[in-house]
Amino acid sequence: MSMGYRKFFDNSPGLVDFCEHGRLLTQPYRGDFTKLAVIHDSNEALLACGTERDGDYEFWPDLCEREYVKLGFDCPHWLPGKIDQFLVGPFRQRTNDEGLVLEIPIIWDAIQQEIWFCMASRNSKNPGLLFDLIEEAYLASGWPCGWKGRFPDGQFVVFSRGQESCGLRPVAHE
Repeated sequence: MSMGYRKFFDNSPGLVDFCEHGRLLTQPYRGDFTKLAVIHDSNEALLACGTERDGDYEFWPDLCEREYVKLGFDCPHWLPGKIDQFLVGPFRQRTNDEGLVLEIPIIWDAIQQEIWFCMASRNSKNPGLLFDLIEEAYLASGWPCGWKGRFPDGQFVVFSRGQESCGLRPVAHE
């Protein structure tokens, strides 16, 4: 029997609340610093999230996809659209309305995919450690953007707004 999207959402209350009421990068990261590296440089965050391949970081999109496949989650074809319609789309609009500038479209694509993967992990028989870390980062006002080294060794990387920052405004590479 197929899972309805409301039940899917009910199994992910923290992420649903984050999408409905949370704020992305409106304050410095307030989570557990012992599990990760917090960076404040937006250019380094862009390297970490996979806008470019960098030898220090595992390619973030590949890592997330690889760990998602391990979940063994059988996704109904309509479910990602419901997540975008009810959660990520309104969250994106509210965040843009509040003036946070995410100038590179890949960032929103990554956020949408990460929220989806975290929800799938919550609804899977084999939840993934990576997605627990990603969810925790979002809920603590950080942007999970990479893995330094090789997973599961190495370090989870989260971009945080600094005290003086007005949001993520990537500088174009020359």
